Amino acid sequence: GYKADVAASGEEAIRAYLNALERNEKYNAVIMDLTIPGGISGIEAGKKIKEIDKYSNIIISSGYSKDAVLSEYKRYGFSGMISKPFDIEEISSLLAKIITGKK
Repeated sequence: GYKADVAASGEEAIRAYLNALERNEKYNAVIMDLTIPGGISGIEAGKKIKEIDKYSNIIISSGYSKDAVLSEYKRYGFSGMISKPFDIEEISSLLAKIITGKK
């Protein structure tokens, strides 16, 4: 039941977020990969989106489950984290918690 947009880079994700705000169509959540080939990382893009909108819900995702960003995601400004591989139930549950604010 979610509408999703896809960005090929951190810079593209930031532009998409800005464009949505300009149209008054704020994203409920952004799922950002920790590593994005070329350009800025998911951490940098997430920080930039937080600077644009301090209320943004950004989820960090990675297949590198031992990375400190995943274990301390709140310290880095993320609303949630999910390790790859994940299934539809896991991501759906996480999105529902983050969007509704319920634990």
